[in-house]
Amino acid sequence: MIIIISYDIISSNKRNRIIRVLREYGNRVQKSVFECDVSEKDRLDIFSRLSQIMEGDEEDKDSIRFYKVCEKCLSQTKIIGTGRIEERPDYLII
Repeated sequence: MIIIISYDIISSNKRNRIIRVLREYGNRVQKSVFECDVSEKDRLDIFSRLSQIMEGDEEDKDSIRFYKVCEKCLSQTKIIGTGRIEERPDYLII
């Protein structure tokens, strides 16, 4: 499944921890936006790990948003400007 994760985090330290987690799962497509092609298990892992980073947060202005993108919607994605849509392979050789 494709999920879009965006964040707005004030603390540089916390933001860098979030970025490190997200880089394990997806591609950074804008400064505070990642596209991730993940399994349901990975999606839950990401949510759990980011929740732990946000836990006990005194800043009520920080946020992380998750958007699930269906296959039909993904096929209709358009980009204006720089960037490209990552191609999803039909198969993966391991």
